[in-house]
This record gives sequence, C-alpha cells and structure tokens, in this order.
Amino acid sequence: MADSKSLQRQIKSVCVYCGSSETTRPEYLDLATRFGVELAARGLRLVYGGGRSA
Repeated sequence: MADSKSLQRQIKSVCVYCGSSETTRPEYLDLATRFGVELAARGLRLVYGGGRSA
C-alpha cells in the first residue's frame, strides 16, 4: 500500500462562484483583486462561475 505522502496532489486550479452586483462593497473588490494577484503569483488557474436566482 502506498503511503499518504505519495497520494497527495498539488492544487492547480481554484474554483470561485462569482456573483454580480452594482453595489459591491469596496473592501470586497479589494479582497478579490488581492486574491487574484496571489493566485497568479502561485501559478494557479481560476475557474469561475456565476448565476442568478429568481
């Protein structure tokens, strides 16, 4: 049986659900920007999705 270290996988992508609003709080926009910069710095791929609920 393989040990647990050999079964670990490296994260290559991060999935984020993205909502849209014209009233986004500035601190959320700042955090999203910093998050994107950090993903890029680490060479991670962003997979995003969005939707609308009625």
